[in-house]
Amino acid sequence: MEQREIINNGKEGAAMTQDYNIFEESWFDTYREMMTIFLKQGGFVTEVSMQVSGDDLHLTLIGDKGNMLYMRLGGFFLDKTKPAISGDYVVRARSVLDATSFGIILAQAVVVDTTRSSRNDMDNVLMKVHLSHQDSNRYGGATVLSDINSNSATLSIGLSSMAVPIRTVRVIASVESLNAIITGPEDSPSAQALLTVTGWEVEDLSVNPERSNLPLILHGRVGGNHPYGWRSSGLQDISLVCNYNTGIVYEITDSPWDLTGIKVLCSLQDGGIKRALSKTAKKRPFGQLELHYSSEKSKARLKAMNLKGEQGEREYEEATLRFKDVDLVYERESGQHVACADYGTIFDQFLSTRQGNPSMGRAIATIKATDPEDEVTELIGISNNDNLVVGFESRNLTIACTMTSLSRLAEFDDDYLGESQSAHTQRSVRSPEAISETEAEAEEAEEPQIENSSSLYMKWKIYSDEWHNARGLPLPTDVGPVFMTYMNSGEMEQEDIDEYNRLLEE
Repeated sequence: MEQREIINNGKEGAAMTQDYNIFEESWFDTYREMMTIFLKQGGFVTEVSMQVSGDDLHLTLIGDKGNMLYMRLGGFFLDKTKPAISGDYVVRARSVLDATSFGIILAQAVVVDTTRSSRNDMDNVLMKVHLSHQDSNRYGGATVLSDINSNSATLSIGLSSMAVPIRTVRVIASVESLNAIITGPEDSPSAQALLTVTGWEVEDLSVNPERSNLPLILHGRVGGNHPYGWRSSGLQDISLVCNYNTGIVYEITDSPWDLTGIKVLCSLQDGGIKRALSKTAKKRPFGQLELHYSSEKSKARLKAMNLKGEQGEREYEEATLRFKDVDLVYERESGQHVACADYGTIFDQFLSTRQGNPSMGRAIATIKATDPEDEVTELIGISNNDNLVVGFESRNLTIACTMTSLSRLAEFDDDYLGESQSAHTQRSVRSPEAISETEAEAEEAEEPQIENSSSLYMKWKIYSDEWHNARGLPLPTDVGPVFMTYMNSGEMEQEDIDEYNRLLEE
């Protein structure tokens, strides 16, 4: 059975889904890499939401291990037919199962072929798919997600059903696997068993229509004409699907971040996370980057910690960061919160651009190469499960994902955040002379040494200072905003671009 048949069973007219093949979208490779990073942290997905806001699509997946993936696809609906739903809205589906009880959906299965055992029937309806290649034997190899070679990946949005394609890139040595309902040709036992499980026989729907609900599950379609076994047929498609007999359309939230379970989200300039990580240990045992947040102080700061002492001791010491303050862009939960991840995890999943390694860094590099004028803002936050969230925002693409490959704990440090905002306000009544001296000292202390050594940076800084002074704005010192301001001078040359790229690499 095809995916579209499953999610549109019992639907007519406007109730049917609008389908979009995302295979040829410019961001599809990034989609595959981010899906891989997300699934490596725990494969079972408990919730999917798709928020339509104007021409943008916000996609969020949440896993049962606290992992989260968010993608804003800017201009997704441009030149496309939108679903038969007016205005802005959210399509949202939740799983009624968990990873251990997934097989419950098969409990009502009726043996379609009485000459075969019920166990074999279940083997033909339930399949385990792996994120990476496992050892195989002569009885058949593992089914791996990255082996799907279909030239389509259909995302579907409907009033009471949806589908989100699962596509990944090849990874090494991941133990994650997922259970999937599979179907073959319409007359195969697997397809017939699925109809029986969900109560989709025509005569049964008229008597007991509520049984037509298909919860949010993973569905795979096998190819070929092999009627009983999927191992020799190959996996042609796999998607998260649901089909309800009630609507799954809801009013739009105040912020698309409301659907992600993020407690707090902060922003920093392009390259900020790399600079913060420069103070952490880059060899095992890795140092860790922490984010501390207090709603009372309305403040968040980065903190770098490295192990000290003899081999095996777990004592940490703080590394001095030149830039530790980050800007709050979203706050959902009050209180004091902290999250952390080690250098290796963040480097692999956010900074790395090497081939064969799924990373946000590759997406950022692609954006900069495709559109050098597109500004990238980095994101860092804390998830509902106190996992560190890292991401970025550009003109047409925003991504955020948890960093939970190696979970570490951190203790909240209230003193590290300094005084509350009200205390800062009270200190502002000091004399103008004292204020000027303090600001001068702060500017001198925060001036990046690497940038001081660049004559081109100083040229950019002179123009940037004049531009900001004319508008009564604070004077930036970081290479990113200084260089972006200089771009307005009309005197940009290739050597400026080369020097900017060199400074970012240091």
